[in-house]
Formats: sequence, C-alpha cells, structure tokens
Amino acid sequence: MDEVKNTQTTTPAPAQDLQKSLDEKLAEAKLAMEGLEHTEKRLEEERTEKASKEIAELEAKLAKLEKEKERYEIEWVKQDDKRQSINRALKPILEAEKLAEESEATLELEETKAGLPQQKMAVEKKRWEADDVRRQAEKEKWELQQNLWKFDSVIEANTKEYRAILEEEDKLKNRLQELKTIIPTQ
Repeated sequence: MDEVKNTQTTTPAPAQDLQKSLDEKLAEAKLAMEGLEHTEKRLEEERTEKASKEIAELEAKLAKLEKEKERYEIEWVKQDDKRQSINRALKPILEAEKLAEESEATLELEETKAGLPQQKMAVEKKRWEADDVRRQAEKEKWELQQNLWKFDSVIEANTKEYRAILEEEDKLKNRLQELKTIIPTQ
C-alpha cells in the first residue's frame, strides 16, 4: 500500500512565535518613536474611525428596521381594513339575530296566551320561522366571527413582532448615542 503523505504546509510554532514577537516589537517601536502626544492622537483617530464605522453599521441596521416596521404597518392597515369590513357585515346579522330572538320571545308569550289549539299552532309556526331566522343569523355570525378572530390573531402576532423591532431599534439608537459621544465635534 502507498503511504499517504500530509501535503499541507504549516508554519512551525517557532515561526509563529517569531511573527507575534515581531508584531509586538513593531508596536513597541511605534510607541517609542511616536512619543506620547502622537500616540494619543493616533489612538484617538483609531477610536474615532472605529466608532464611525460602527455608526455607519448601526445606521444601516436602523434603516433596515425602519423598512421592516413599515411593512408591518402596511400589513396592519390591510388586516384592520378586513376586520372593519367583517364588522360592517356583522352588524346587520347581529341586528337580525336580536330581532329574531325578540320575536321568538314575543311569540312564546303569545303561544302561552293562545287558547285554541289552532291559534297555538299558528303562533308556534311563526315562532319556528323566527327560530330558523335566528339560527341562520347565528350561523353567518359564527363564520364571520371566525374570520374576524383570524385577522385579530394575525394583527396580534404582527404587533408582537413590531414591538420586538422597536426594542431592537431602541438598543441600536442608544448605542448610536454612545458612539456619537466618542467622536469629537469639529
């Protein structure tokens, strides 16, 4: 069998140590040759540059969050329009249900007061018709209410996500304020 040789080249540990040591020595030389005033100035410039980069990143994230918020706001408007449409459709159905219930109650009283069996049967027939109207109204109401609950649950879920975005936005804005204090004003 042929032997498989490792063809990867790795830097020997002493060379890595030498590079690290060289980087440390170069940093030390820079500090020694710059002097305190120039070192402080350079470090300040580096902090400012780093803060500026982070500010740009934060502002990009905030812009992205703003677009996400807008998407949720538009979706809320759509869902709310649908919800209002259902509520408008539900209004006459609820009214019909209420009238049918009132009619049923009136006819039940009338039925108990009716003396002749023929009168009772006529009143009972009207009561059944009112009961059918009420049942149909309830069926339509339940269908619409189920749709309404669906829209409400979508709105609720979107609201929860929107609020999470607001929390993230607040954190980013706070960090942005911290960074802006680092950058010297000119």
